[in-house]
Amino acid sequence: SIMRTLYVQINNDYSGSAYALKSIIESHNIPEKVLMTSCSSLGFLTETKVSEFIDIPYKYNGKSLSTLYSLFITWSEGIRTFIRQHKQNPFDMVYLNTIGPWHIAVFAKILGVKVVYHVHEFYAEPNLLIKFYLFVMRFTANRLIYVSEFCKKQYDSLYASRNGAEEGIQFTPIRYKTREEGELNLSQKIKGPLIMICSPRKY
Repeated sequence: SIMRTLYVQINNDYSGSAYALKSIIESHNIPEKVLMTSCSSLGFLTETKVSEFIDIPYKYNGKSLSTLYSLFITWSEGIRTFIRQHKQNPFDMVYLNTIGPWHIAVFAKILGVKVVYHVHEFYAEPNLLIKFYLFVMRFTANRLIYVSEFCKKQYDSLYASRNGAEEGIQFTPIRYKTREEGELNLSQKIKGPLIMICSPRKY
């Protein structure tokens, strides 16, 4: 049985992936939940109910050398902290949100910890770094959870796991009240409230 789990999200923000992880953590009936993320930034994960927060700073500055440098710091600090924490009190599972936390996947695999990926995105034209993430995912994942049938289908055809990983689908919950069709006044639909489901970003 799973007693102690490390959840990993590199960037704590107000994106759909961070919201999904918050919902997932709070739905899991696991005694000890540890969250590794960037606690210095505000996001959906800031007030998530967990046993312990591990702060691994990360700052996204667009496609620049400073972002790449921030990633290297995140990876090195994450690996060091994960190994130290695992030696003190072993993890049963690591739950990686999106394909980015490759560094934790590799060392979890080496140390015999179950690796679960929650896959939110599909890259039609992946760059070299994304291809590296996908390579690691293929060989380390014990379980792959996709956010949609489409996402799963794309990965099944191109990036199938090489170690017989379990696969499943878990839709991200939407945090809005569902309205019945009878509640909507279609003749005045432009004047009524509109909901746009998206990941808010600074552009």
